[in-house]
Amino acid sequence: MKVYSFLGLFLLSSAVSAHPGGHGNEKSLEARKELISRVSNLDHCHGRMAASGIQTKAVERRSKLASKLSKRDLSSFTRRGTDPVFVDHEADLSLTATTTLEEIFASNHCVVLFPEEEEGSYHHHSDMDGEYIRSNIAEDQVGIPVTLDLQFIDVETCEPVQGVAIEIWSCNSTGVYSGVVIEGNGDADPANINSTFMRGAQFTDKIGAVQFETIFPGHYYPRATHVHVFVHLDVEKFPNGTIRGDTAAHVGQLYFDQTLIAAVEATYPYTTNTQQFTYNKDDWLLGMDAVRGWQADPFLEYVRLGDSIEDGLLAWISMGVNMSFTRDVWAAATLYPTAGYRHPAKIMMMACQAS
Repeated sequence: MKVYSFLGLFLLSSAVSAHPGGHGNEKSLEARKELISRVSNLDHCHGRMAASGIQTKAVERRSKLASKLSKRDLSSFTRRGTDPVFVDHEADLSLTATTTLEEIFASNHCVVLFPEEEEGSYHHHSDMDGEYIRSNIAEDQVGIPVTLDLQFIDVETCEPVQGVAIEIWSCNSTGVYSGVVIEGNGDADPANINSTFMRGAQFTDKIGAVQFETIFPGHYYPRATHVHVFVHLDVEKFPNGTIRGDTAAHVGQLYFDQTLIAAVEATYPYTTNTQQFTYNKDDWLLGMDAVRGWQADPFLEYVRLGDSIEDGLLAWISMGVNMSFTRDVWAAATLYPTAGYRHPAKIMMMACQAS
């Protein structure tokens, strides 16, 4: 496994340097160094966010979501711990009736999205039938329900990023991405090119927030369980409720606590996933982030909404973005009005990356 990971990193460095915005671009490398030297989290924004009411509004929004979705009392919620992200840890913390909403729902960590991060597995865009603007992206997929509350803050101004398109995508419970046909992505069913499950986009509101309803993603080799996030700029909106954006995006991936993943993987239909499992501590991209010296925590905070994991989750995070840096993005497939179309060159690169 280690040999495969190192091979993947070698192929990644070669493949990425072949397109604009990749790690081989000297200008992008300098931009990354500059950004990292200035900020790797939102610590410098906490005071301003508190004074402006951004934090209070986030707490209110998340508590209302939890009250609407929950199947038990607020005092029995559980939340992930604060142990290092590469160490397996128990997520439950004891909460009492006197625990404040701020203690539960205030996001005390964040991940900064870098424009040079890889878009990763099977990014998908479209033309007249683009990425759908929608909050519920699960479609007919079966799995543990998850409501994601994502907030985006400009790391330079400490203000909410308003009115930008946020795209997310992930695999389903058995590790298959929609809209892409390639060996290793399920059984490479040709009909999958026209599917759109677990993909969608929304525009941030006045406090830089969006919510998505989805299911907990499954796993596939050699990646840990994750969700992809894009911050698009200059998107084109179409009459059929879709968007397309190929430029100026910030990108990142969000992860889940290992104990939470274990609880989910023990339920149906995740138990039918036959792909090899990868732990957070063995994920090569998480490892690369550590090597780069990024201090931000890309793990979602969460509460369980009932006594059973199958009752679902509310998960949230605040993400810092630098609106000064942009890049072009690639897509593995395009969904046109009549059918989907895959991009062989991008598929080949993704197969090499195994990301």
